Amino acid sequence: MGTTQTVASVTLPVGQYTLSADVSFSDAGAGANGTGLACKFVSAGMVHQMQTEVSPGAFAVGGSLMMPIVGDVTVSVDNTSVFVRCSPAGDPAAVVASLIATRVQTLTPSL
Repeated sequence: MGTTQTVASVTLPVGQYTLSADVSFSDAGAGANGTGLACKFVSAGMVHQMQTEVSPGAFAVGGSLMMPIVGDVTVSVDNTSVFVRCSPAGDPAAVVASLIATRVQTLTPSL
């Protein structure tokens, strides 16, 4: 794995939030092995999510790909940050992301 990058963040007040991020990345044309990428939400709040990964070789060298990440967070202390952090596997990746946190009254876990 390469160096982990923080690619988006938001600071939230106390509450429960659904999280949605779009991560766009390319292998930056750095080599023939291609790039994989693993991204996740990180916070001092309680986060529920499935880590999102793309394996090396999933797209052409020099190509790009967008992947969504969804989850939720319960924030119990004001001014708690939520980060989208990504780690490339293989050649270096150029990564750009956006993050939306939507406050909700109740979170219901799903299977």
